[in-house]
Amino acid sequence: MGFVGLHAARCFLDAGSRVLLTRYRTWRAPDILAAELGGDHLAVEQVDLADGWALLEVVRRYGVRSLLHLAGPPLDTPPAAAYTAALTGLINVLEAARQQGLERVTVASSIAVYAGAGPGPWHEEQPLPAASGNQVGAIKKAVEALALDYGSHTGLDVRVIRLAGIYGPLYHSMANLPSRLCHAAVAGRQPDLRDVRPAADLCYVKDAAAGIQRLHAATRLHYPIYNLGSGRAATTQELVAAVARAAPEAHFELHAEDPPAAGWMDISRAQRDADYKPGYDLDAGIADYIAWLKGHTE
Repeated sequence: MGFVGLHAARCFLDAGSRVLLTRYRTWRAPDILAAELGGDHLAVEQVDLADGWALLEVVRRYGVRSLLHLAGPPLDTPPAAAYTAALTGLINVLEAARQQGLERVTVASSIAVYAGAGPGPWHEEQPLPAASGNQVGAIKKAVEALALDYGSHTGLDVRVIRLAGIYGPLYHSMANLPSRLCHAAVAGRQPDLRDVRPAADLCYVKDAAAGIQRLHAATRLHYPIYNLGSGRAATTQELVAAVARAAPEAHFELHAEDPPAAGWMDISRAQRDADYKPGYDLDAGIADYIAWLKGHTE
């Protein structure tokens, strides 16, 4: 029931799938899923991914056919705890899928694996630097390597999706700049721009969810790894301008020179193999996000 997972569930439901959402401690029932909760097509179970037997029992009880692994430790988790949670959870997901003979497992990775890989565009086959720009990048590199190696040894269909910087409704951590700006615009205050990073490849969550659904549901794919993003880099100034157009009443002042845009991911694989077509450019995504925030408290 995380940020991306809730939107992905919406896309799977719209495609006619029955969906089981898992949660650890958090519970929220957003209006995008309210009509289906408690019905025949959407169920929710509390699962600790560190408990492999509990996960396996839920998979068996619901007759799960495939798994989409989007869970990850919170950004502020200390390194040892974050590594343990991420890798233990991954192993238990893969083992549950193997033991139950599931059709496939799709694992979420991140654009963070490309940190230090040059200006872009970044391609799935290019070598990744051993050093990582942050903890997320280090974890996702390990997750990718272990998941794909597991699949090669067991015959399990394992797919990896490298997600861009995802923003939009239901995002809570305020770690990314689009959310800080949009929330500030709706609240009528100046945004917190400390530790601003280049905006980079930004993807609206509805596009990301649609791409995830297509890549996971595809019967056969040509590659094990797919980039999923907007396919372009956005600057901080472009982002601020998009917010100003969507909320003219907001007036933001940037007190630092706009850093150059970071790299972006080549998304031609997903476009070609899964007919992935981002439907929201930066202006459309920001406008939709701000409109949603004006009608919701979270």
